[in-house]
Amino acid sequence: MIAPKNSNIRIIHLVRDPRAILASRRQVFATGNSTYNVADQSDYLCKYMERNLRLVDCLNRDIHDNCGMTMDSWRSENYLRLRFEDVSVNPLESAKLVYDFVGLNLDSGVINWIRGNTKSDKTDRKDLFSTKRDSAAAVGRWRKALTMQEINAIQQRCAFVMQRLNYRPLQRDVDRMNKSLDLYW
Repeated sequence: MIAPKNSNIRIIHLVRDPRAILASRRQVFATGNSTYNVADQSDYLCKYMERNLRLVDCLNRDIHDNCGMTMDSWRSENYLRLRFEDVSVNPLESAKLVYDFVGLNLDSGVINWIRGNTKSDKTDRKDLFSTKRDSAAAVGRWRKALTMQEINAIQQRCAFVMQRLNYRPLQRDVDRMNKSLDLYW
């Protein structure tokens, strides 16, 4: 990664709970007779996510030579990490954070769009590719979609990523449907 001197590059890094990513991917990619093994896919996904997190660590520690990149003017204030879960639960606050980060004003058109597209009705929920969703409801949907065996496999393979992104592991099957159990610090 190369950036010119005195650049004002801003990086917004959107992350999501690996359990939710894999449950969502299975819903999209496992069609007909095909299967999507979330446990096998978790190895690839979490290695990729871990690589990205370690790259940010390198940038923030100012050890560019050891990371194989040249960034003359990198500053941690040029980087914003957002969790999908936080954006889903608080879309307006998250939008404000992003707009502030890039130095823009959040105008009423964007606010209206967010309000109109983060709540849905039954018709919208049936369309897999609809742009309208109840964003807060999407956060824990993986709890129903995955078995405890799949969750354990993902949590084992993705332990580093989950810890770094403040995702709590689910310990018992009985807790899987307990919506009052907060898994996002």
